[in-house]
Formats: sequence, structure tokens, C-alpha cells
Amino acid sequence: MNNVVQFIADNLKSKDFWVKVLFIVIAAVFWLLIKLSSSGYVTSVEYPVMYENIPQNKVILGNVTQKISLRISSYGFKLLGYELNKEIPLRLDVKRQARKSANDDNIYYWLPNLYTEELEEQLDGQTSLLRIEPDTVFLVLSDIVKKHIPVKSNVKVSFKKGYEPYANPVITPDKIIVSGPKLYLDTIDVLYTKPKNLIDVSKNITTQLMLKKKSDDLVFDTQQITYSLEVAKITEEILEVPVRITNVPIGYNANIIPAAIDVSCKIALKDFDNLTPHAIDAVCDFSQLQQFPNRKKLEIKVSTENKDFKIVNVSHNYVDYLLFKK
Repeated sequence: MNNVVQFIADNLKSKDFWVKVLFIVIAAVFWLLIKLSSSGYVTSVEYPVMYENIPQNKVILGNVTQKISLRISSYGFKLLGYELNKEIPLRLDVKRQARKSANDDNIYYWLPNLYTEELEEQLDGQTSLLRIEPDTVFLVLSDIVKKHIPVKSNVKVSFKKGYEPYANPVITPDKIIVSGPKLYLDTIDVLYTKPKNLIDVSKNITTQLMLKKKSDDLVFDTQQITYSLEVAKITEEILEVPVRITNVPIGYNANIIPAAIDVSCKIALKDFDNLTPHAIDAVCDFSQLQQFPNRKKLEIKVSTENKDFKIVNVSHNYVDYLLFKK
């Protein structure tokens, strides 16, 4: 073992040994250069595809083929270059090379093996294309159109105690113009904003909301809308409202118990003066007896046409009645 180590150490110190190594390396390099400069090498490489010259007012949809596999024959140097530069895309002229499907006007297809000469020119002109896979590339092309689409807000509001919305929220604009593929727009009837939560609200709100986009292929004429909500301090008031009697049977007088009911209403403080018993109609309609002659109690219907307040509760939904001849 010591003799072997000594032999190696002596050779490493020898100039003749390093000269021999140099000649071996030079020979190997020349051999490699000769091999790489020879033609006839065959390999498969994947190339990205770039779709260009798309017909006017159309756009490509869906998961289009991003890469194709080329079986090529060329010089060794060329094949090495392809491996190093295969991210340079091959160009597909959609308008000239793609054909429309006979079954669907939106479906197009490209047969790359029909255009091997053009693809070879994109490579370098010295490479032969033996096979291309897939042999058919399908494309979905949709017309670009414009459409007015309603907008709805996606806002959740929680109010401080004693506060409520004074009116329905207003969004501006409530419609926008959307440009994009007809195949997409035909499926969209309404657009929503991105969600937003508003907490402990006690005053009027005006805020900006971003629109939710379903696809990057859609273009909005505005990216956000204005959301406005009027808020008011709310109070609750109980009013004594007389019950109005209607359609008493001919030849009879009627008494009801109770003759008045308590109606609980919610109203904004600023509208409090508009809350009067005369704004509420409580009706006992004796025509109920035509359908239900044995009914012991009659239903009271309570309503109002005043939009300034809301009826939330009544003390009685039915009344006792007494009919007696005149």
C-alpha cells in the first residue's frame, strides 16, 4: 500500500505526468467537438407556444396548450443549444393557421404538423422536425362584447344599540359597463362587490367598495362603487288607536271589545312629529262573518301608508263583538 501511495505521489510531482494529462484533455475536447458538429442526432424537446395575430375583437379562453413536444434531428451543437434556449417560444399565427370547427363557431383547431417548414424556420433552418405532439391543438375563441350589468353590494352592517338604517342603502353606480368574452358575459346577470363588514354604526356611511372580478378577461368601466347608508337614532312609541268597524250586517248595530288597541311603532327621532294615531288604520271588518258565520272573535287588520315609521307590535289581534238589531 505504501508503494502505491509513493508511486502516485511521484507521478503528481512529475512534469511528464501533467503533460500527458493535458494531451488527454485536449484530445477529449476535440473528440467532443467533432461529435457535436456531426448531424443526425435525434432528441425530443418541449417548447412553449406563443399565440399571436388573434382575430380582431376576439380573445382566447380556457386552459390553452402552453407547450408542444418536438421530435427533432440536428447537429449536436444545435441540440445542446435547444436545451439551453428552449424557453424561446414558437409562434402560432392564430388568424392564418387556426381553423374553425364545423360544430362550434367558438372552437378553433391548429394542426402543427401541417406547418413543419414554418416551425423549422423558427428554430434555425438546419433542424429537421420529425414529429410534433400533440398533433392537434384546440382553441376557444370568443367575441369581445360590452354589456350593462347591475351591481349589488356585499356589505354586512351591525348598528349600535338604538340606531337603525333610515333608508335602503344606495350604491353608485348601480350598473356598470363590462367588456369581455361573450361566452363569459352571457353567464353573468349581476356583479357583486367584495365583502365588507361595518361594525357599531351610529352615523351616516359613505365608503368605497371594490368590485369582485370573476375573470381577468373582463374589463370594467369602473373598478369601485360608492356605498351610502343613512342612519338614524330610533325610538319606540306606543299609540292608542281606535278600531274602525266596517261592513256591519244590514239591520244591525255592533259593539267591539276592546274599542281601541295599543300599537307599538319604531320611528326615527327626526320624524317623531309625524307619528300620530290618525296615521294608523285599525279595522275590524264584519264581512269575515260571511265566510266564518260562527266565528266568536273577529280579526283586526292594522296598517299604515306612512313610510316614516314601522309598526312592530299590537296589543290585540282579535276583538270580541256583539251584534244587536236596530
